Amino acid sequence: EQAKSKQHWAAQSDTAVSILMSWVVGSVVAEALGYPYGAQLLVQVAGTPFMVWMVISLSMDGGTSRFASLCRWTPSVFLGKISMALYLIHGIVLRYFCVLIQAVAPELLPPEITTTPFFRSGLIPFWGFFVIVPLSLILGTA
Repeated sequence: EQAKSKQHWAAQSDTAVSILMSWVVGSVVAEALGYPYGAQLLVQVAGTPFMVWMVISLSMDGGTSRFASLCRWTPSVFLGKISMALYLIHGIVLRYFCVLIQAVAPELLPPEITTTPFFRSGLIPFWGFFVIVPLSLILGTA
């Protein structure tokens, strides 16, 4: 009986996660294709029942769902441990990186970056990604 209940909740967990992730991916794709319908608000408001369904079913499945297994996967656990630090540090690293490059070697930046203030444009050189991500990961895990 208890095993059957856990299987039921595991199926519920995987269904809720699948619906929620499909909704989020579909919203992002729709926004990228130029259909601005307020995807963020729609996902947050209308997606809330799916989030609640997911949390309840994950707490009842005894760790037997596929999503629970994914959450216990070593890389997922590591990302969970560093996610807040990474979120908080990446913006600082990004801004200091842009200011440093503009001060030290502005010729490395494309003209549209050097003529537009960073805080309004949000532009960085394409190669900045390969500096900012590893540096943020290092600082986020420290």
